[in-house]
Amino acid sequence: MTRRHVAATVLLAMAMLSSCGKEHSNSSESTQTATTAQTQTGTQEASGSQDSTPIVKVENAQIYSPSEGTDYSASVNPARQLDVCFKGAGYVDSILMVTSSDGSTGPAQEGDFVRRGAVLARLRQSDYAAKVREAAAAADEIGPTQEKTRAALAEAQAALDSARETFARTEGLYHSKSATRPDYESAKTNVKLNEARVQQAKAQLAANSASERRLRVDVDEARIALSDTVLRAPMDGIITKRYIEIGSLVNQGGQAFRIADANSVKVSFGVPDTQLEHLKMGEAVTITSEALPGQTFNGHVTQISPQADQASRVFNVEVTVPNPKKLLKIGMVTTLAIGGQAHATPALAVPMSAVVRSTANDGKYSVFVIRKQGDRSLAEEREVTVGQGYGRLITVQGGIKSGDQVVTTGNTRIVNGQEVRITD
Repeated sequence: MTRRHVAATVLLAMAMLSSCGKEHSNSSESTQTATTAQTQTGTQEASGSQDSTPIVKVENAQIYSPSEGTDYSASVNPARQLDVCFKGAGYVDSILMVTSSDGSTGPAQEGDFVRRGAVLARLRQSDYAAKVREAAAAADEIGPTQEKTRAALAEAQAALDSARETFARTEGLYHSKSATRPDYESAKTNVKLNEARVQQAKAQLAANSASERRLRVDVDEARIALSDTVLRAPMDGIITKRYIEIGSLVNQGGQAFRIADANSVKVSFGVPDTQLEHLKMGEAVTITSEALPGQTFNGHVTQISPQADQASRVFNVEVTVPNPKKLLKIGMVTTLAIGGQAHATPALAVPMSAVVRSTANDGKYSVFVIRKQGDRSLAEEREVTVGQGYGRLITVQGGIKSGDQVVTTGNTRIVNGQEVRITD
């Protein structure tokens, strides 16, 4: 019994109880009230059900005729990619100018090739040059001060030497009773005063030297900051992204370009766990692309992910391919032929994203098939046995037939028999 019927029954029972000992007209009025409440409850349920109906995407199961071996679709990625950033902040003053194939000249942009060391862009240098001049001027002021301090030290040292000679002579006279004690004490005090002057001059000289070193460091840092306004390419590569324009303000550490090394590329594709045993590190792989008909490229498996993607449930595999002629472009879709056993018989296949773990049997797989019930779409979980993978498709057996609509998106958020809403 549905909640709608339960609500109606309860209300009707309450109406009948309240009508005992009353006129027949009162009983009819109560029954009408119960019917109205039932209608309102049903409307609210239908509205809530519509709002909570999961939205899914579907594709048809199809008969697939595999060729010998296993083919996978893969996207081309750079072997190495760097974001090139300005160390300091400022306004972009210039951008590398390049000549295009039609002879026109313009700022470097996506797709342009640049050599290592090429000046990609410059920031306005006037502010940085002013800081260099200020730091250099402050450092230069220390020079005359140091000369005065050195002269004062020499003068204090000479006075100390004279005071020591005077004290030595007075001390001899004092011991021979030829000089008074006040003369002796005065000569001794004079030595101490001149020693203090020498130490003070030395301390000042050392402090000035430390200040000069700090100011010279400031000069060096200002010059480095000035040189950092020039942004150079760290490697040979293709510009895959330009983030700046002439006149734009760049923050400290702001990105300016993204450069990819296309001398070798990596193609990435996903395989189900049932196919991992057919892949080995270093295995030779042949690559083709519809964009380059008649051409093949040879690569080797250089990485096999140890963990499956949580969403797609496939393991990522990377193949490194030499690309000296730059024929394989970043983002290009290619086909990889992985050696394997031939499958001459056509087989039923579904998208890999349609396959989920069975909720009824651990270690088994299922797909959700759409079953129509009037104008409603219900998702039925049907257990299948998975087979060979072919790009984004995987062969299955049991539970479904060619032409069945299988849920490919949203299948992890539904349960068997649940009503769903299909979207494109």
